[in-house]
Amino acid sequence: MHGSANRLMTQNFITKMRRNKVIDETLKFNDGEEKEVGQISMYFKLHIEALEDKIYEDVWEIEKIYYDPFLQDEAEILRQLDKVEKVLSKKQKEYVESLEKYDVRTEAMWGLAVDLAMLRKQKDDMDEYNHKLWAKYNQLRNVNDVHIQIDVLSTTVEGVY
Repeated sequence: MHGSANRLMTQNFITKMRRNKVIDETLKFNDGEEKEVGQISMYFKLHIEALEDKIYEDVWEIEKIYYDPFLQDEAEILRQLDKVEKVLSKKQKEYVESLEKYDVRTEAMWGLAVDLAMLRKQKDDMDEYNHKLWAKYNQLRNVNDVHIQIDVLSTTVEGVY
């Protein structure tokens, strides 16, 4: 089975996702002759991670329920402000939770930074120790070469006196 389907992410689609938070669509696969050869159901969910985008979405949500400034009915104004207050308290809770998560991440990063610094120091110490061992090895190897050279000289005419 071969076919193709297209879904263009437009501003309308993103606005729909902002309103509904979830969009369920079924795309139809067509062959080259517009004959349907299959379907796929897709589930789109809006998930915002960037702080600027979250702030934008929060402002958009509050503006959606914010009262009309030309509205004269105080009861309606109070109802709308009550809705805004509820949204703001919900956002405040989310903000506090985000700060707590951020604090945990920051503490973990500090711990990792300390561990990394200790590992770097251990690596430097081990490199220094390794360098000393190589120097000692080269010195001992040179001493063995001296013995070999002495043995060679003692067996030659020039070396015997």
